[in-house]
Amino acid sequence: MNRLTAIFPWVMLLAACNTGNTETTKNANTDTALTEPAVDSHERGLQGAWFEVTRKDSDYIIYQPCGLDLRTIRVTGDSLYNQDQMEHSWARLTQQEKNDSQTIIHTTSVVVYTFTWKDKDRGLASWKVKFSPSAPEQEHLYVDSLSAYRLKKVNEPGCK
Repeated sequence: MNRLTAIFPWVMLLAACNTGNTETTKNANTDTALTEPAVDSHERGLQGAWFEVTRKDSDYIIYQPCGLDLRTIRVTGDSLYNQDQMEHSWARLTQQEKNDSQTIIHTTSVVVYTFTWKDKDRGLASWKVKFSPSAPEQEHLYVDSLSAYRLKKVNEPGCK
C-alpha cells in the first residue's frame, strides 16, 4: 500500500502534463483547414487559417516548395499560430489596433503582425511580420482558408 501511495502523485503529475493542447504542434497542411465550416470571412475578420500565395502571371497560386512547410497563419479568438517554412511559433494576442485600412496585432512575444486586406472578395490579404523592434518588417500575401479552393496549388517541380 505504501508503494501505491508513493507512485500515485507521480501518475497524476504525468497525466496532468499530457493533457495540453496539441493543436500548436499539428502541421496546418495536414488538418482540415480547407474544410472548415463556411463562415463568411468578412464577418469573422482575421480568425481562421491563412495560406501564403505567390503571384504568377496575372493570378495567384498556392506554391508548395519541396521539403518545406507551406507558410500558414492561424488566428483564433485569443492566439496566433505562425507556421513558417521551417519554424513554428505560437503566441497569445494581447492587443489589436484597428483603423480604416489595417489591423496591428500585438502578442505575448515581441512579434507584431500587421494585417491589411488586399482583395476582400477573393480572400487575399497582406500579413506583415516584425520579429523584433530592430528587425525589418517582412510582408507576405495570404489567402484565407475559405477562398483557398479557388486558387491552383502548384508543387515545386521535381517534388514527389
